Amino acid sequence: EQSPESYKKSGRASLALGKLTEAETKLRSALRLGTQDSTVKLDLAQIYLKQKKYEKSFELISEFRDEISLKEDVDPKIVLKYRYTLAIGYIHRNEAKKAHRILSDIIKQYKNFTPAYIALISSYLRNGSLEVADYVAKKAVDRAEHTAELYNAVGLVEERSQNLSNAEQWFNKSLNKNPDYPNALISRARIQVKKFDYDAAEADLKKALAISERQTNAKILLSTVYKQRGKYKLAEALLQSAIKEQPENAHARFNLAVLYADFLNENKNAVRLFFE
Repeated sequence: EQSPESYKKSGRASLALGKLTEAETKLRSALRLGTQDSTVKLDLAQIYLKQKKYEKSFELISEFRDEISLKEDVDPKIVLKYRYTLAIGYIHRNEAKKAHRILSDIIKQYKNFTPAYIALISSYLRNGSLEVADYVAKKAVDRAEHTAELYNAVGLVEERSQNLSNAEQWFNKSLNKNPDYPNALISRARIQVKKFDYDAAEADLKKALAISERQTNAKILLSTVYKQRGKYKLAEALLQSAIKEQPENAHARFNLAVLYADFLNENKNAVRLFFE
């Protein structure tokens, strides 16, 4: 069996690629084998946030907080990771004000800490505060480390501002940094769909799904591409898979209902999805 450190390193690599189930298994193995790095609990907490398992996530965050509170001398980097993870948790629990206070404080202390800027941008976009998101994005480009994730976040601000050409340039920059970054592949595909470039969109979305199969948004968007091309059964399979991953995903359910009603002549299934 591998060492706990090997499982930790491999698990974090899987997490970076968006392979959440694989990352969870490896990081759980690192804990089971007694890794000395308690921040593995924060990695797991971030996985559970992405999977919308909020109770599990906050249990781990609380466990970690209790552990470090007993220590006299804690590495500031560990505290930073804890505070950042806690802020992400608040965002997912729709407690944006608490999250923004923590993230703003982190940025004051660590001006080049890119993840805090990205989290703020995403939160402000989610809340419809486009001007504030744009302000944070500009600050991030000036101050923070330039990463594929940051370029994608800036591209999302441009896309929301309807600057599609600028958005696509940022998504391209993101993929130049990391050609295997699924979020940027999905982002660029969205622009390609709007440009009716279905070949390019399909290629990007298939690549994103090959990297990380549990990409619900990629499946929904690829189903749109297939629907445009008359590949209705392929579109149906993707939407069914998306709903299996996220049963409450209204976008996937609505798209499948429309597909049943307008293209597959399955009105009973359409009505069921519309009214469930």
